[in-house]
Amino acid sequence: MIGSSNVSYGVVGASVAATAAGVYGTSTNGAGGIFGGGRAALNLVPKTTAGKPTTGAHYPGDLVVDSAGALFLCTAPGTPGTWVKVTVSAA
Repeated sequence: MIGSSNVSYGVVGASVAATAAGVYGTSTNGAGGIFGGGRAALNLVPKTTAGKPTTGAHYPGDLVVDSAGALFLCTAPGTPGTWVKVTVSAA
């Protein structure tokens, strides 16, 4: 299996630049990334504070989970960007 691993991670990427991604994927005709997992398809590590980001440059499509587990989506670029709280119904 391509990209398989019997250790913690199949793919690792890191960046120290403020505006760069640790891992980048793109496709002209398909999905930029496809994720699957036995426990979860994707895990977003919560930030240590509650609420939407109030500092730093952000771009449309940025997703942030706060310390309370709330999900925020950036809808317009800026410092700190324009954010909406994603609301859902209980499953």
